[in-house]
Amino acid sequence: MKKDFLKMVAVMLPILFLFFVSVSLAKTSSNQVVATVKILPRHLEIKIKIIQPENKTYYRTSDRDSILLIFKIDNIPFWMAFKSKYWVGYSLDDSPIVELKYYMKVINDVHPGTHKITVYANDTSGNIGSAEVYFTIKKRECKKLFSFKSLSLCL
Repeated sequence: MKKDFLKMVAVMLPILFLFFVSVSLAKTSSNQVVATVKILPRHLEIKIKIIQPENKTYYRTSDRDSILLIFKIDNIPFWMAFKSKYWVGYSLDDSPIVELKYYMKVINDVHPGTHKITVYANDTSGNIGSAEVYFTIKKRECKKLFSFKSLSLCL
């Protein structure tokens, strides 16, 4: 009996790293002890790293400009990549969440001022995560050094 228990523990150890185990004991009317083991999937926080925009000030020459959003999802265990599908979205200044199909997006019509962009992700395994970055866009008047047709070089 003791050897069987040790064999079972040796087999179960790798599984314990991937799952939480819940054990409950109950005594029946005939004084038998019944053990119920529940294995619950382990939920992990999805780690998102926003690469662009950075937490800094961007200088632009127009009243409304575009900003590039680039991010990646970090620290996904290899076994999660095969069993989960992701939903990803972003919100600019707490506006409604916009779904993303790619990990890069050009966001148009961003006006000068301080902004917050939040990226959200969740997967089919119940894992969730978010990341946010604050950035500022300031309008700077263009002092033209060079101009050719629609191309200008500003200082």
